[in-house]
Amino acid sequence: MNSLVLSQLWHVLRVVSFPSAFLDRVRSIVRGFFRVKSFPPIAFDTLCLPRLQGGLGILDPGIQQCALQLRWLKPLIRNPLLPHGLVPQWFSTLLRSDVPTVDPLLPLLFPDCRPRNHRTLDSPLHLVLKAMDTLPRNFDRVVLNLSSCLILPLSSMISSMPSHPPYRPAWRDLRVHHLYQIESNLDILTPITPSRPLPRSVTLNRILNRIRDHTMVLHSILFRACIPSFVLAFQQPNLPIRDGSFIDLQPLLSAQLPGQTWSRLTTRSYRSTCSHQLSDARPIHPPLIPRQLRSFWSFALPHRARNVWFRGLHNKLSCRALLYRIMPSTVSSPLCTICQVSIETQEHFLLACPLKSAVWTGIWLEFFGTVPLRCSTLRASQFLVSALN
Repeated sequence: MNSLVLSQLWHVLRVVSFPSAFLDRVRSIVRGFFRVKSFPPIAFDTLCLPRLQGGLGILDPGIQQCALQLRWLKPLIRNPLLPHGLVPQWFSTLLRSDVPTVDPLLPLLFPDCRPRNHRTLDSPLHLVLKAMDTLPRNFDRVVLNLSSCLILPLSSMISSMPSHPPYRPAWRDLRVHHLYQIESNLDILTPITPSRPLPRSVTLNRILNRIRDHTMVLHSILFRACIPSFVLAFQQPNLPIRDGSFIDLQPLLSAQLPGQTWSRLTTRSYRSTCSHQLSDARPIHPPLIPRQLRSFWSFALPHRARNVWFRGLHNKLSCRALLYRIMPSTVSSPLCTICQVSIETQEHFLLACPLKSAVWTGIWLEFFGTVPLRCSTLRASQFLVSALN
């Protein structure tokens, strides 16, 4: 599927922005291919998991489109002001088109820092920005120096408590420096008390009051910037030391790729990093170790037989208990139609039905030379995999 069908789309997906409905249509076509004569179906997101995590390694078109942007994104990350290559240089210029003095990394990292004309589907930067937004954003352990904190969007550094009014869209152009300033003696950020002559003083006072009454809370980055360095080092010694006076957003970039670096990022590792986007994925439970799955895929099984085992590992065999739960109006009873005694769970469907045991015992004895134990489907699968070694 990846090589013969989806690969024909990769060049187009790299350079053309499509609405999400188009990508959903591609997913639907791929999903339909795998659902032919297969019910209940395995979730498409599960099929997109790597083989050693229980999936088939099918490439999700949306994530793959973002992964293909690494060709332009990596040079831009490596040198934001003067990246190597014609296209990355053009992107860098576009990112600084409205405010030339702004670090190009800022609009890459924070959507609220992007010019309005680059927030739409027809923007030349749409795909690159989408690739950045798809990466995980866990900045809880990031420590920035004070100068870097001041340029961050206030909307990303403050959040409303539940049951309280959210951060207003009209405030999204505000930066931290509108509300905080550097206190040089203590080397911390302190709130500014906005006075009437200041632009938007009413708005800033309202935000500041909400912070004081705890209906708005500071992000950990901004919270740490309000604590002296020596106190922070004593309370949280495992965090990086806050130092430097020049704007440096690299810690935010590093936090998006835990355990790896941008220079070594590949399309495969990008897809793995963005696996959190596969929200409907259901790995095998209890999980099989990679060695067992590797043996499962390397064993010379007929395609139909492997399909049965794969569906069994994901508890998606068409046993009556499962069908009765999905469509009770069609399947009148969860009882086994052969023995008419027990509920036909997947275990009963494969192994536990007494009228099937002689057949399964003969098949198992012929192929593996042993007699299977009366056990669950998963243990039977593990027995099969262990027999391959």
